[in-house]
Amino acid sequence: MGVFNSDAEENSFIRNLHLLSFSKEVADTLNLICGMCEKPFFTNLSGVEVCNDCHDHIQELIEEFKNDC
Repeated sequence: MGVFNSDAEENSFIRNLHLLSFSKEVADTLNLICGMCEKPFFTNLSGVEVCNDCHDHIQELIEEFKNDC
């Protein structure tokens, strides 16, 4: 027999594990204000100061400058 006494016990353990994992993800999520457009955005990365839309816009500008040179 495995670690669990029954399928119900294993299912309960897995359900609780999912809840703990989700709680950790929520705890690691940062609610920030974009440094360019000043709109709120979520990220789980430290050191990020702009939202995805502004980041994409910056990347487009960089590509334009590269093509102009």
